Amino acid sequence: MSEVARVPQLRFPEFNGEWRTDELINLIEISSNKFNPIQNSKNKKCIELEHLSQETGELLGHVDSKNQASTKNSFTKGQVLFGKLRPYLRKFWMSYFDGVCSSEIWVLNGKKLTNNYLFHFIQTSKFNQIANISSGSKMPRADWKYMSQVPFSHPTKSEQQKIAVFLTAVDTKIEQLSKKQALLGEYKKGLMQKIFSQEIRFKSDDGYDFPDWEEKKLEDVLFEHKQRKTNNEEVFSVSVHKGLINQIEHLGRSFSAKNTDNYNLVKPGDIVYTKSPTGSFPYGI
Repeated sequence: MSEVARVPQLRFPEFNGEWRTDELINLIEISSNKFNPIQNSKNKKCIELEHLSQETGELLGHVDSKNQASTKNSFTKGQVLFGKLRPYLRKFWMSYFDGVCSSEIWVLNGKKLTNNYLFHFIQTSKFNQIANISSGSKMPRADWKYMSQVPFSHPTKSEQQKIAVFLTAVDTKIEQLSKKQALLGEYKKGLMQKIFSQEIRFKSDDGYDFPDWEEKKLEDVLFEHKQRKTNNEEVFSVSVHKGLINQIEHLGRSFSAKNTDNYNLVKPGDIVYTKSPTGSFPYGI
């Protein structure tokens, strides 16, 4: 195919010139190496789709291949895994050990792309867009026959390496901050248990003890109320009495919906609390 000139808007200063364009089949390949746990007695770490987190590139776990019955794809350290089943879930991982994985996971190698760069390349919007032009309706799978013909621009391998090192450093920082957030979350939970059990008590600004806590029924400190329909929608909100708690807690992921008949309206200052044992609570503001 003819090469198309491409110059990125954001670039490291030591690089110049145009990026080349090739069809995806010339940039990466899918490994065809297989592993049959019935015929091969060697036990290996086995990665299934549920072991790949969504969008983060994190490995959540693994199982032993000796306990599996179906043929698996084989991968080696440094190869890139991408979940082809329901590709909209965006499940991917760069291996740091040799192992095997589900046949619903592609094992990718770079041809004109380095594998370090490939790991970030498969996270781009364009790659995920074409991966989601899939075959099948109930069990959609990324269609390599279609994807392989789509052109992509790419830099030289030296520039790929520079980009990969930079983005890997960003990923490392995100991981560190995520761990810090998790630790702070656990610290907060521990403090809350001690505060609400009165194991820890605060003093007033002038150094005096606060009065003893009073025991009241829940209905005496908060209430739930329904409002009349507004614009053909029933409005339901949960509010806290006498400003006992004065912040909004958002549960779940915010989203929009065309039909909001069964959704609750949350106003500033209200508290929302799920009644579902599974923890799912759709809401709208």
